[in-house]
Amino acid sequence: IVLIGFFCICLAGILSQIVIGDKSSRLNKIFENKNFINNGIIPFLILGFIFRFLHLYSTNEVYVEGGEAFGGFGTFKFILIFGFILLYKKYSENMDDFYGKIIIFCSFLVVILAIITNTKKDIFDFVFLSGFCIYFFKIKINFKLVSFVGLIVILVVMFLSPVIHLMRDDYNKETIGEPLPDDNHFDND
Repeated sequence: IVLIGFFCICLAGILSQIVIGDKSSRLNKIFENKNFINNGIIPFLILGFIFRFLHLYSTNEVYVEGGEAFGGFGTFKFILIFGFILLYKKYSENMDDFYGKIIIFCSFLVVILAIITNTKKDIFDFVFLSGFCIYFFKIKINFKLVSFVGLIVILVVMFLSPVIHLMRDDYNKETIGEPLPDDNHFDND
């Protein structure tokens, strides 16, 4: 369903380009402003990661009536996504290695947070986001990079996905700072 949603968004973007053409809205002019992009990348990324960390902390610490966890900070994920979009936009303008390294570092942080929170959906969200940004901003990529990212995605799917599923049920209520229980679930005694 998520994949279908991403394709619908992609199709809507392509159709809007065809129908509207180069006519820009006031909001588009703000987002295309180089000062906004330059000054917005770091604050949006930092704020987005702060909300992701708060989401991680609050879902593991605070439980409301009925056993459900408070996930209010997860609704601010769009700030991190917007920061990534600005980062890709800046990278597409001059292909600076500095911004490429920031993309890799932030993507690594997203993967680490997804592993900690037991949500591989975040990894796939940012892989799709990267693909769409590469397509829409017309970023030139080489074969080595595509094969490297493909290998990483395969490793995530083959190794991290089962680990996430194994950890999800047994230790769902554990906090980040708590040590894992010492019992061995794989004993057949």
